Amino acid sequence: MLCQRVGPLLDECRDIARRAGEPGLDSWCRIMRQELAWHAGDWENLEATYVSLAAEYPDYSFLETERSLVLAGLAEARGQWNQARDMYTAVQRASDYGPCVCKAAAGMGRVELAQGNPQAAWAATTPAIDILRGNSTWYRAPAVIPVAVEAALATNRPEQATQLTTELQHSTESRDTPAATTHLHLCHALLTTATDPTTAREHFHHARAAFQAIGRPYPTTQAAEHAARTLIPTNPNQAAQELTHTADTYTHLGATHDAARCHHTLRDLGLPHPTPRGRRVYGQQLSPREQQVAQLLATGATNKDIARALYLSPRTAEHHVARVLKRLGITNRNAAHHALTEHPR
Repeated sequence: MLCQRVGPLLDECRDIARRAGEPGLDSWCRIMRQELAWHAGDWENLEATYVSLAAEYPDYSFLETERSLVLAGLAEARGQWNQARDMYTAVQRASDYGPCVCKAAAGMGRVELAQGNPQAAWAATTPAIDILRGNSTWYRAPAVIPVAVEAALATNRPEQATQLTTELQHSTESRDTPAATTHLHLCHALLTTATDPTTAREHFHHARAAFQAIGRPYPTTQAAEHAARTLIPTNPNQAAQELTHTADTYTHLGATHDAARCHHTLRDLGLPHPTPRGRRVYGQQLSPREQQVAQLLATGATNKDIARALYLSPRTAEHHVARVLKRLGITNRNAAHHALTEHPR
C-alpha cells in the first residue's frame, strides 16, 4: 500500500536531513509522518505527538496548518463538531495555500452535512470551488468536490452537481491522479444513488478499492458504508451485514460518530446491531460508551451535542453525562477534560 511505502521514504529523508544538518527538512518529515499516520488510521497518539511538535517548533506555520487539518478530521470522526469547525475555520483564516483552504472547506462542508445543514455545506464549499476553477487544479484538492456534489443534490441543485462532476472528470483526463479519480467515483455514485442504486454501488466499490489500495482505511470504510446503504431498499439483511462490519471497523479506528451512525441505521432496520466491545463490569473505570461521552464532554459539548453525535435520545445522553461526572468524581462538566486525562481507562 502507498502509505506503507511512503513511511520508509520519509524516514530515509529524515536520516539524510540530520546527516546534512538540515533541521527544517527534518521537521517537515516529522510533520508529514503525522499526516501519514492520520491517513493510515494510526490515530492513537496523534494529539500527543502534535503537542510535542508544537513545543519544538512554535513558530512553524506549516505545522499549525497540518495539525489543525488532521485534528479537525479526528474531531469530525468523533462527532466533536464545534472543535472540528473551529480548527477548519482557523485554517481558512490563516492559510493562503489553495489545497489547504480546499481541504478545510471540504471539512466544513462535511460537518454541516453531518448536522443536517446542506445549505450551509453548499455555502462552505462554493468558495473552494471558485479557487479550483480559478487555477484549474481540481486534481490537487479533489476531496471538496464530492462534498459539494452532495450538498448541491441536497439543496435541489442537480445541474450544479452534474457540472461539478463533469469538471472534475475533465481535470483527470490524461493524468495519473489516483486521488482525483477516486473522488470522481464518489461523485458519480452520489449522482446515481437515487435513480440507479446498482450503478451507485459499483462506483462506491471502485472508490473503496482505490482508497484501500493507497492505504486509507477511514475513507475506505466510508465508501463501504455508502455501498451498503444502497442495498437497504432491496436487500436490508445484506445491508445490515455490511453495516455491522463497517461499524466494527469504525470502532477499531476510533471513529465514534461514524460507528454510532451505523448502529442507528441498524436499529431503524429492526435488526441486531453491535455494541461497543469491552468488559460488562467496569468498576470505577469508564465503560466504552462513557469514554465516548467523556471525550465529547472534554471538548465542551452540550448534552444535545452528545445526543446528536452518538445518535442517542436527549434523556439517554443526560443519563450518560451524569454517570460520567459521578465516575470522574466531579460536579462541574467544565472539569471533564482534566479529569479524563487523570482517570484510568
